[in-house]
Amino acid sequence: MKCKRACLVINPRAGQNIAKLADVIAVLAAAGWKTDIAIKEYGGHSMELATKAAEEDYDLVIGYGGDGTLNNVVNGVMNVKGQHSIVGVIPGGTAMCGQVRLVYLWTLLKRRWPSSIARLAR
Repeated sequence: MKCKRACLVINPRAGQNIAKLADVIAVLAAAGWKTDIAIKEYGGHSMELATKAAEEDYDLVIGYGGDGTLNNVVNGVMNVKGQHSIVGVIPGGTAMCGQVRLVYLWTLLKRRWPSSIARLAR
């Protein structure tokens, strides 16, 4: 059985929930995921890291940071033709809110709004 691979793209300047990232990695490991960590070093770097992860065919690319970092992660994955990576979001910025997370999901689903996501919005 193929090991599932995740890439966690982190903005270290996003201070909220940073201590909980070890817990996230532990949960993924317990579920059989091999998780690699990529740390953003400069503006636009999170997009490059997410693009590279999608090109390397990671099953899951998780962004941790604020709106800018998460936007870059989503766009980095979506820039890769034929990508099959799922994008996960761990909010860490001060402006992140539930509606924005739903917009990211909606964008990833190619502008389809399935009933399962609509229920989350209620």
